[in-house]
Amino acid sequence: MSWVVIDDSRKRGRNHCKWNGREASEPDRVPADKLATNEIRPPLLVGVNGLILLVEARFEPPTSRFRTVISVEPEGASEATYSHALPAAWIKKKRIEDAGIVLPGKSCLLGCSREVISMPLGYFGLLQTKGSLARLFVLINCCDGQVDAGYSGKITFEIINMANFDVRLLPNQRVAQLFIFKTSTRLVEPYKGRYQGAQEPTIQLPEG
Repeated sequence: MSWVVIDDSRKRGRNHCKWNGREASEPDRVPADKLATNEIRPPLLVGVNGLILLVEARFEPPTSRFRTVISVEPEGASEATYSHALPAAWIKKKRIEDAGIVLPGKSCLLGCSREVISMPLGYFGLLQTKGSLARLFVLINCCDGQVDAGYSGKITFEIINMANFDVRLLPNQRVAQLFIFKTSTRLVEPYKGRYQGAQEPTIQLPEG
């Protein structure tokens, strides 16, 4: 995460937030090292309306204990059934080296964010690929960019290289932006799904 911006212009006439008890206004930038353990907790912020928070998610850094990505490599009959577990032999975990990882053209893998996200009731997140990476025809999510209220954990990236050339992703690079929105009500059930608490990339898990 690199910085935080609050859009509270309808209330205060300027961007405004509170960070560790200190008020900050635009063009202040809240650096990542001010956020203990790289954890993002929107309740720390005050005075919110509409679009409230923008954070930049980074690819797992070299110092992470969870320096892995997951690729799905079919063997033999290559058919998967939605809501059923994938064959264990298809699932390949790969370590992210200091030089990064190469995503071949027309390929995909699962990675995850460096940051831990704790989404409170009354908010939801929407993940978008960084523009410069998108211009290399690489997508960070495959139509699963929402972060539900009540979710806590790292965000899995469904990374797809749509180009006809290889792209190298380096550890700790900014690859996505997470927009966090305030919702019209807090009266929703918190997320209690099977991906709760993820600390590394998660493969499709069967229902039930």
